[in-house]
Amino acid sequence: MSAMIQRRISALGLKPMDSETPLRFEVTKADINGANPKNPAQCAIARAIQRQHGAVAAFVFRTTAWVQKGKRLIRYSIPPSLQAEIVAFDRGGKKAFAPGDYQLGAAPNPGRAARHAAAKKAGKHARAGEHAKLLKRRAAGVTKFAHFTSGVRTTDYQ
Repeated sequence: MSAMIQRRISALGLKPMDSETPLRFEVTKADINGANPKNPAQCAIARAIQRQHGAVAAFVFRTTAWVQKGKRLIRYSIPPSLQAEIVAFDRGGKKAFAPGDYQLGAAPNPGRAARHAAAKKAGKHARAGEHAKLLKRRAAGVTKFAHFTSGVRTTDYQ
């Protein structure tokens, strides 16, 4: 947790918590034009989240985002595609960030890796039933959200 976030929690008496669901939002040209590169509180993503989700504040770092709603400070993870947009914005300025629909991920569960290792050691499959759940979601037409970073070179060298 950054010093900026720790100071905010202490000063305002906020309750830090991990998100359990993703957060979708749209970054517009207006968000980008009013944003400041290298500023976690004034970047295009933070502005879009505040505008669309009624957040008091949003702080977007390279791998983690914090969104303040009332007295709660909610942590989200930043997917690799959005990390690339952040790097492009910080390096190239306002023209480098592509407007569009994005999604922050639910906060990583710190206990998941330990539970998986313990189940593996005990000889139990830690993900039993996951495949059945996936098939059920697909049958219901539920798909995962995917954003593709645009305006950059491909990795396919020919």
